[in-house]
Amino acid sequence: MRINLYQHTRAIKNGEHITRNLDIMDKTKVDLFISNLENWDVGIVFITNHNLFDLNQFNFFEDQLNEKNILLLPGIEINIKDNENNIHNMNILELMKYQKLEKWL
Repeated sequence: MRINLYQHTRAIKNGEHITRNLDIMDKTKVDLFISNLENWDVGIVFITNHNLFDLNQFNFFEDQLNEKNILLLPGIEINIKDNENNIHNMNILELMKYQKLEKWL
């Protein structure tokens, strides 16, 4: 079993290609995403979009992946500017408390 700690599903940052967008209404893309996880033997995956936690998308994929026995965990990649340096801070959220974030998003 593999663990994917770094999965983007939305083009958020400037310069990210729109092909990164995984629209939950696009059955073909959703099926391909899930099929790829299965083919790569991924048992745990974290969605870590830049500066965004999409609760609706997370809930959708959580339901879809549960059916395939793939655990989806919430995360976010936060871009931080420190003087002249750009820092990417990966954050994995506690599974049972991610909904509390909704009021901040």
